[in-house]
Amino acid sequence: MQPSNVQSEMFLIARMLSSVNCVNEAIESLQSSDFTESKHQVIFDAMRSLYARDCEIEPMSVASEMSKMKNGSEDIGYLFGLRAYQFG
Repeated sequence: MQPSNVQSEMFLIARMLSSVNCVNEAIESLQSSDFTESKHQVIFDAMRSLYARDCEIEPMSVASEMSKMKNGSEDIGYLFGLRAYQFG
């Protein structure tokens, strides 16, 4: 299940924001280096960090985690746009 293009990466991240099952599968199957977009890597790393601490993975918690990461706060607006991507 390795993302192969930007659109599939966007869809996967959006699904992870709304599906616990998708989060579990993606975290167990992927590494941030599997994503081609650096902002997707940052978002995935934030999700992985939350997952490791058994925290809920939803937009606000991911944004909070990203704000703690080096350069992570730069992509917070993008994160919230991705949530809408899956429904658009």
